[in-house]
Amino acid sequence: MIRVAASRGVLVVLFFGVLLSALDIAVLGPALPAMRETFGVDARTGSWLFNAFVFANFVGVPLMATLSDRLGRRPVFMLDVALFGLGALLVGTMSTFEGVLVGRVMQGLAASGVFPAAAAVVGDQYPPEERGKALGMLGAVFGVAFLFGPAVSGAVLAVGQWQWLFWGMSAGSLVCLGIASRVLPLTRGADPAPFDGFGLVVLALGSLAFAIALNTASVAMVSGWLWLWVVMLLVGFLLVVTYVRHMRRVEHAVVSHQFFADPFVRRAMMIGVITGVAEATFIFMSEWLITAYGLSRSAASYWLIPLTAAVAVASPVAGRFIKRVGVARVLAVGLSAMAFGLAVLAVAQTTLMFYVFGAIGLGGGLAIVLGPSLSYVVLGRTPASRRSRGQGVITLSISLGQMLGGASLGALISGVGGILGFRLAFAAASVLCVLGWWLSRHMANMELSS
Repeated sequence: MIRVAASRGVLVVLFFGVLLSALDIAVLGPALPAMRETFGVDARTGSWLFNAFVFANFVGVPLMATLSDRLGRRPVFMLDVALFGLGALLVGTMSTFEGVLVGRVMQGLAASGVFPAAAAVVGDQYPPEERGKALGMLGAVFGVAFLFGPAVSGAVLAVGQWQWLFWGMSAGSLVCLGIASRVLPLTRGADPAPFDGFGLVVLALGSLAFAIALNTASVAMVSGWLWLWVVMLLVGFLLVVTYVRHMRRVEHAVVSHQFFADPFVRRAMMIGVITGVAEATFIFMSEWLITAYGLSRSAASYWLIPLTAAVAVASPVAGRFIKRVGVARVLAVGLSAMAFGLAVLAVAQTTLMFYVFGAIGLGGGLAIVLGPSLSYVVLGRTPASRRSRGQGVITLSISLGQMLGGASLGALISGVGGILGFRLAFAAASVLCVLGWWLSRHMANMELSS
């Protein structure tokens, strides 16, 4: 156990590092129109400013998590922060769209390792009774980012250029590096497993193929590129099958069969996918407010505050209850809140007050599950030598759910159209959260019997 003062210093630098990566997405939305105008690209091409980050983030998780377990938390955390800052600097200075995409890929790759390394540091430095609170604080970062990020972005764009946002993130990375070099302990997993290069390449390529297929599904259906979508889906499937066979033969695979052998972790991964689908509804919330309540785009952005504020508040509160009542019960509360919030959004439209109730339920539930709970499950059931990779597995499951949700819910909304399409999407996500609640109840029974 480390001194309380040192613990707080460690948590501050972890909070700062995670905040930088979370702010990237929060400030990008308001800046996208100006960025597209600068490079003269349409909305579809401009979406790659987001997609390049997401793809690199998804593919980079197993790589960064493995390096964190082998090389140590501090060097990998600092590497990711430095790479993120360099990528932001490139985005803010490059004069070509292709150059900016290179910077976005660097930022996505760097962001993929920040939270797994940060959560592993919590597991290394905090005793079990303190981990819930520390993870709750880290989980609150995402609510803080989405609460203040759009406002900061709007203020900067009102007086300056979009490049200032990325220069600011680059400068923040330098500050974070300076603090991390003095505060973060130099720790790594005891007796780290051998490096599984083949498995890492196969898993990364398979993840990339699935990511491309899922994110381009709706476009491929109407643009004549359906064959490419089918090819990516088949390639992804074959590579995943190859990896599964490899994983069963190799004891120290990147994503080990040991994770799947633990029924507690296995259910946590399924809950991660479900929660990722529910989180994907964030993408459509502004459009829902415009369609259902007739708000302007600027007014709709303000009405997202209850959603993001609930994320910022609920995560640290939930972290304080994990040790008292058990992580499975906390998961059950979070999934119940998500199911309730989405159900309210699906059936209520008469006044914005109903939307506020639904948004608070959805945001609070997401914060409870994604903030401290799932990370706590993995930290408690994986050895120190695999902590970062365990966090990476949870991150991958959530990212898979986000991509599945974005593709399937988006197709449902656009296919049905109008208010009914949004209602059906929210209802489908609510039903999935009920399934997640059922899984969490089984986890609670397992906790009681163990």
